[in-house]
Amino acid sequence: TLENNITTTSRFTKKCPLTIYSDIHNHYRLAGCINRHWGQQRRTLAIRDPNRYAKVLVAQALQDNHIGYSGSIKFRKARPNSIILAAHQSPPLRKMLKEMLKNSDNLTADSLLKKIGERYYKEQGTWQNGLRALKLILKPTHIDFKHNLINDGAGLSRYNLVSPIQLTKLLYYAYHDPNIRKSLIPALPIGGIDGTLIGRMWPVVDGRRVHAKTGSMTGVTTLSGYIYSRHHGVLIFAIMMSGFVGKDRPLLHVEDRMCDFLTYYQNKHHG
Repeated sequence: TLENNITTTSRFTKKCPLTIYSDIHNHYRLAGCINRHWGQQRRTLAIRDPNRYAKVLVAQALQDNHIGYSGSIKFRKARPNSIILAAHQSPPLRKMLKEMLKNSDNLTADSLLKKIGERYYKEQGTWQNGLRALKLILKPTHIDFKHNLINDGAGLSRYNLVSPIQLTKLLYYAYHDPNIRKSLIPALPIGGIDGTLIGRMWPVVDGRRVHAKTGSMTGVTTLSGYIYSRHHGVLIFAIMMSGFVGKDRPLLHVEDRMCDFLTYYQNKHHG
């Protein structure tokens, strides 16, 4: 069910943010204010109770196709050699990765973490087994997971604690593995070109030199990735700024200037 308590306003106000709340019974409540000049808005939401939702879809599909049934729709474990009624293949992982990183798709990031746990342990994917699998898979990076804290796949939790040096170790490992590099770097936003960096870093647009992932929430802005510098080859960097109050625009400008400097910096001793 959907309960809409949104107020339409003539201008945006921070004192009345748009909010969406849900419960385990798939009840959604919208509140807050929305600027009428924004036009059509879209939000992606997780289904809190997929079984309940699936029952509704099956019942609706039967009704639409004039198929009658008696009793209720129930869930049971599949018997051995059960007949598959339908199968749906997701897009290739490389394509999903590109969509996830270019546009900061948090839902895909969280889903992939659970999928890692499912594939690694051959059981239903969860936050817990996904994170356990992640730490084992990333052992070759030499990241000490005793000195960080990861709670989800998208990085939305305020309890996530990761340092810049740990991110650079991860990026170094990824770059020196050809299979990872050929999928990861094309999937990252390009400074001034696309994704979450489309409106930034104009000085480096022509060279498509900055391939990096943004990360932001209130009081936090981060940027990490690769710079194809003019004089020093490929550089790996991680910038993290937090604990500030107010708009992040000045800090985004600092990140852009740092990338610009690293791109064109030329050591005087090398002419």
